[in-house]
Amino acid sequence: MNVFPVREKNQALLRLMLVHEMAHLAEGTYRLTAAELAEAARRTGLPEAQRGEVSCLEEWLDLFPDYALMRTVFELVEDARVDHLTRVRYPGLVREYHKFGRLAPVSFPSGTREAGLASLARLSLGQPAPEDMAIEPGLLLQQKIFANRSATVKDSLEVAAAWYRFLAEKPAAGGQARYPQALYRGRLRPDLVAVNAEVEAESSPVKSRQRAESRLRVKPGPPGTATAYRTGKFYGALKSLLQGFFQEEYRAYRNVYYYDEWDVTVTGYKPDWCRVGEVVLQSSTRRFVEQTLRDYYGLISTLKRYFALLRPDRFRRYRCQEEGEQEDIDAIVEAWAERAVGAPASGFMIRRDKRLRDVTVAFLLDLSGSTNQVLDNGKTILDIEKEAVIIMAEALEVIGDRYALYGFNGEGRQKVNFYIVKEFNEPYGQQVQQKFGGMVSDGLTRLGAAIRHATNKLQSVEAAVKLLLILSDGRPYDVDYCARKATAICALG
Repeated sequence: MNVFPVREKNQALLRLMLVHEMAHLAEGTYRLTAAELAEAARRTGLPEAQRGEVSCLEEWLDLFPDYALMRTVFELVEDARVDHLTRVRYPGLVREYHKFGRLAPVSFPSGTREAGLASLARLSLGQPAPEDMAIEPGLLLQQKIFANRSATVKDSLEVAAAWYRFLAEKPAAGGQARYPQALYRGRLRPDLVAVNAEVEAESSPVKSRQRAESRLRVKPGPPGTATAYRTGKFYGALKSLLQGFFQEEYRAYRNVYYYDEWDVTVTGYKPDWCRVGEVVLQSSTRRFVEQTLRDYYGLISTLKRYFALLRPDRFRRYRCQEEGEQEDIDAIVEAWAERAVGAPASGFMIRRDKRLRDVTVAFLLDLSGSTNQVLDNGKTILDIEKEAVIIMAEALEVIGDRYALYGFNGEGRQKVNFYIVKEFNEPYGQQVQQKFGGMVSDGLTRLGAAIRHATNKLQSVEAAVKLLLILSDGRPYDVDYCARKATAICALG
């Protein structure tokens, strides 16, 4: 965002924009049932034949002959409601609203639709001109919205209907109706919300990308207008796209987790900022593992012999103990000899202590698109990562340490993919080895979130020594992940 020459002012505007949009969700702008919409149609005086059966806000706005005008009016009235309630609940934001809510002075011919919309815009921001207070719908706005600390979206519908009738009788100055807008306010899109609600309500999204049918019943605007897109074909295509996203984002994940992330620009953590989804890699082919075992047969054999030397004896024997599992014959014989010369003797048992290594290791492989780079030896970076993990797995099987194999990539903070190749308690068998064939380079590198999730996996395992080994080309990068920010995030964990 580059509206102002000062960076801090741009950031303040962005924060207020986010607050405004979140307020629409918090105050229930789109939370209307079919029964509430039918009641609102009756209260606003819509004729019985015109009311129809509406299931969402978009269909309710479409009941009016001039949909574009009604949506504009409703936006201004609803913006006024949510801004008013936000200022009441959070008085500290009042100064920000005043700073970014100033309207540029505009002039429209008196008695036109544009002049009426400008009056409504000023009233919605609490900046009325003297002539605005004399407008009859303006008094209704004051009564139902600004003088009511419990105003709901149903009140906004009633006020918007009154303003619509007031403005529909006035001539337009030409073209689409224009009006001044506050910097932090956007456009409401109840049609898109309705289609998204359809997708979320359906438990079984389509398994292919064929065009779906949307239940949204609205009329498109004339060709060349801003509402000409509102066709069944458009909403069907949009629904198919959203269903594909739904299937990809949720159905593929075994579990979903949220993690804080450090923001170097504000020197603080953003809570629940990154969404990490676990994906269990499907078995593919064992060919890569077999080739690695052939290519590095000598190295693997050497490592196995070396690791076998690190393996402790299963039991350690302690002689001459007061308690134990077995009599110590040598100690008993020695005690008889010592007794003959009058020396005291004690401890005639052997105690065995079980000795096991208590080490747990997690391997985290970078599966981002940059690991597809081909090196001088003709192999990719990912090939080198997989070979290293396979060699270490063969060696760890000898020593008996618990270990897990994971991979990661992603695209943005809401889509950090965490791939499960092998869990700590899972045997390193043929099924795990076949998953190496399914590892491909794709996506970006949000390393901080992947490290946090791998660390949490390690923390769930009881062990005296816990190790996390990351295999990467060392280039953390994501859509909002600059080099300086990535380094700070990874350093802070």
